[in-house]
Amino acid sequence: MDVLTMDQHDKHQRFGLRYHLGFDPFPGRIAWFRVWWSNRNPKVTSKYFLDSSRERGGVPLVSQSDPGSENYGPANCQTAIRHCLDPSLQNTRQHRWKNHTQNVKPESVWSQMRRNFFPGIENVLERGVINGLFDFNNPLEKLTLRFLAIPMIQALCDSYARRYNSSPRRPDKRKVLPQGIPDIICAKPHLYNTEDFTVKVPHELFNEMEAKYAPPDDPALQLTPPEFQVLADTVYASLGSPVVTLNNLWGVYSDMLKGLRLLREAQTESFQTVLQGSDAAFNCEMPLIPGLEELREGLEIVPGGPRYMGGINLGEGVVFDIQEQESESGDDEDHREYADWTDLEDEA
Repeated sequence: MDVLTMDQHDKHQRFGLRYHLGFDPFPGRIAWFRVWWSNRNPKVTSKYFLDSSRERGGVPLVSQSDPGSENYGPANCQTAIRHCLDPSLQNTRQHRWKNHTQNVKPESVWSQMRRNFFPGIENVLERGVINGLFDFNNPLEKLTLRFLAIPMIQALCDSYARRYNSSPRRPDKRKVLPQGIPDIICAKPHLYNTEDFTVKVPHELFNEMEAKYAPPDDPALQLTPPEFQVLADTVYASLGSPVVTLNNLWGVYSDMLKGLRLLREAQTESFQTVLQGSDAAFNCEMPLIPGLEELREGLEIVPGGPRYMGGINLGEGVVFDIQEQESESGDDEDHREYADWTDLEDEA
């Protein structure tokens, strides 16, 4: 894994649902596809990055995103880990900033999802508004939908990512990257004449980064406020803990709301305060690690063409001295091999 790109998507933000994507462009593999009630808090995006990196056993040579402050968390995690494991990188940030027109790979994946993943979910969500079941400005209704919809949609996101990563892309003769099943390209890069550049990371270092940049008890990483979660769990259990699907989402939601409104605890002033402050952790300030140089632009792959954006050779990529290679290989000599087509039976 040379470079890992990431991007966010706010298509369903009216419903309190926001998405974040991590993508490895070399094999064309989704590293994570997450839905949560915030994608602007750097602690949330740090968790996505660290969870995916733990699963992979390491981090890329360099990460990449748009310049939004929500990505300061992953940028800090990536940079701190690389600095710990390779002191020669201490002066540079191991993350590239690209605006949306240059962060092309995740943008293209979002485009595919807008066609073949989001429409079904969006139709179901809109049905609740059309039928008068959901009020965007009602905190209790927003939290109830969050409680039910996020785990259900996350399961759909996970299923989509598994299918995407286990399916071959359509062959394209103009493409120079490996073509095949992304999971296999990642697992067996030698079959595609390449290698895995993942930087292996010890578990202790992951734990250190998590404690610093994505503490598990942070409010931003809780599905709902604890006070609401207790009541919601109680009502949900009283309904028989039904499996929530796109088909029954609004039915379960209506039953949940009815049960919550009957609870005495939900009528207290303190609970109303919790509802009003349920989005308090939507964002937070996280400064970038200071005093670092940005990675240099990679060398042009062809004159006037695209540049290398990975992390090899401090971002420059592999540098080839063609003249030196030709002299070392001794191109003046004749290295042709000849086959002997003599018929052995004729010789006998």
